Amino acid sequence: MESQYKPSSSVSARGKSDPAWEHIALSTAADGTKVYTCLFCEKEVRGGGINRLKQHLAGIPGSITACKKVDHDVRYRMSEYLKEISGKKKEASIAKRRF
Repeated sequence: MESQYKPSSSVSARGKSDPAWEHIALSTAADGTKVYTCLFCEKEVRGGGINRLKQHLAGIPGSITACKKVDHDVRYRMSEYLKEISGKKKEASIAKRRF
């Protein structure tokens, strides 16, 4: 059976630097929507972007179920990366309110 998704070359073309891209594949569905696929459990997600898949890999409950096949070191790295991003957003918000 032929897949209905075609791989996207935009990920490598743009030079994505997010470490989650090592564990996530991006493809485009026939209707043009982006489809993110976890390389560990092959869960396909439409919508939410890379951040939602990082939550999946990190095992953070809420908007998506946790990946049950991810390595512990990857889970830890994604969790730490999400904490780091959250901290930077808080710092930026505080700095913005000062001015």
